[in-house]
Amino acid sequence: MLKDVYAFATRYGLAPAKNCKDKKLAAYVVLSENGQYSHIEVIDKKSRVPISCPDIGPAYSPNPKYCNPIVEKEGYIFPVLTKNEEIPSKHRAWMQIMGDGAEHVPILKIVYQYLSQVETDAKIKSQLQNEFNSVKIKDTDFISFRVGNIYLPEDTLHTA
Repeated sequence: MLKDVYAFATRYGLAPAKNCKDKKLAAYVVLSENGQYSHIEVIDKKSRVPISCPDIGPAYSPNPKYCNPIVEKEGYIFPVLTKNEEIPSKHRAWMQIMGDGAEHVPILKIVYQYLSQVETDAKIKSQLQNEFNSVKIKDTDFISFRVGNIYLPEDTLHTA
């Protein structure tokens, strides 16, 4: 019977696609088409709706401290100094998966280059962290990226 329920849900778009999970995004880090940081686009809490996002899940991950591509918690993408050893390993997993994607997808290359710049420039990282704090984005909030008018987790183009 459960197979029938799942088949019905899948057929009518009521269940997320395989290797996807519904997540409520709190914000997008907005970059220009050439990778320059613009601002953080915050989604009002009342307007946050679940969207289907890639989710590799622990079963598909070679590392039990896996991270998901495209959409992940702010604290894993931009970690601050912490004594929690799980955070840095999840950040490394995020950078690895985004780096792998950057080799094949031009828009991910733009994001990865920006992430690499944040990694190496303490001033940029500090300014970004201050902006996250000022717009009240917590390290447990899901975030993603917008490059130009393309929102990474979505399949369609949006006019910003």
